[in-house]
Amino acid sequence: SSAPKIAIDRFVEPVLDLELSGLGVGAQDLSDALGALPLRNWNSIFAPLNWSGGLNAELSLAYPIQDRLNWQLSGHVDFLGNELAISNTPLTLSALTGRIDLDREAIVSEALVGQLGGQSIDLDTKIRFGEGGGLRVDTNLDIGQVLQDFESTQTLASRVTGSSEFALELFKDRSSDALTLDIVSPLEGSVIALPAPFGKSEDQIWPTRVRWQRQEDAGVWSADIRDRWA
Repeated sequence: SSAPKIAIDRFVEPVLDLELSGLGVGAQDLSDALGALPLRNWNSIFAPLNWSGGLNAELSLAYPIQDRLNWQLSGHVDFLGNELAISNTPLTLSALTGRIDLDREAIVSEALVGQLGGQSIDLDTKIRFGEGGGLRVDTNLDIGQVLQDFESTQTLASRVTGSSEFALELFKDRSSDALTLDIVSPLEGSVIALPAPFGKSEDQIWPTRVRWQRQEDAGVWSADIRDRWA
């Protein structure tokens, strides 16, 4: 591996050039370094991400000191079975493999796969920069398997079968300025074997949002199944 190279070539119009090329780079070290960059919304997105393991990285950043809006970023990161946990939530992704590509518009996944509890899932991932920036992951989940992974919901797990599309979004809420995690799904494709009005057939659509918001040093969970029991 090679150490990061930092250079400032011009002092009339100084530009901070950072190049990182290495094998086995610490995943947490890289996440902390990216989160520390003075770019809008970056720190709020990267701060709750807790990584383990090493990865391979090829990154280049050009940051004009006096013209910060014209920064440039390019490169990629290869995951090597890493684990990612989000602070104050029970969500942990393990055995992450695949690649993410980076440029000044976004961080986008390429064939990213991970393990959530007992199931392997494809992770269509995008991190947006600037105003309205945030982390979004799209995937398909077997809800019964997810419920089985948590002791408090294991009794319900046997009543839920099938897979549904899910979107996980981590962002800074504009109204409260709180770090927010939304888990959103139409639940189409899942079956809930409970008596009415709690039961659900495979073709029914139940727009559902589970939300976690950071409040001080803790997190608060809420759920909203739209148009149900309102």
